[in-house]
Amino acid sequence: MNEARERILINLRQSVDPILRIFGHRSLPPPSLGFALDVSGSQPVQKSPITYGSVREMIDDFSIVFGVPKYRTSKPKKVTRKFSFTRLLQPLDNLVTCPTCSNIHPSDTICDSCYAKVHKLTSEIKKKMMQYNPYVGEKQDKEVYVKFKGEPKAPAEVVNGKRVLEMEDERPTWFKKLTLKK
Repeated sequence: MNEARERILINLRQSVDPILRIFGHRSLPPPSLGFALDVSGSQPVQKSPITYGSVREMIDDFSIVFGVPKYRTSKPKKVTRKFSFTRLLQPLDNLVTCPTCSNIHPSDTICDSCYAKVHKLTSEIKKKMMQYNPYVGEKQDKEVYVKFKGEPKAPAEVVNGKRVLEMEDERPTWFKKLTLKK
């Protein structure tokens, strides 16, 4: 193993040094690569008469140094590793029942049917907000107070400085009522 590395370093040095001398434009020859890559430990690297007959032999010797696969991994092997039977079906933990609609969902998320309701209502509120704003996507300039159908008029201290959005529907029971505090 050490002999192969020494042989590689010697051939590398023999091929790089003349190129550096040609393109270096210096009067002194460039330093050798031997001081940077000390493979043999404390023993000095000796020049051996072994040289490569072709570039293929040099590449084959370099394959010892580099940790690369010899052959490319095929697509079926990658797919079987990615979608093996152990990864396809895994049991779900922490399932709970939603108190409002009695659907089963993970405990750290909102259930799908409740989320659909919330999403529908918030997108209606956003559409109402954007009807006021002529520049679509621009940041709103005031805070918004949402008033649903059938609610009494809000006190002046709550509405003070806020835009009032009036919705045509009644307030859903699950929608949190805004606190009427300052």
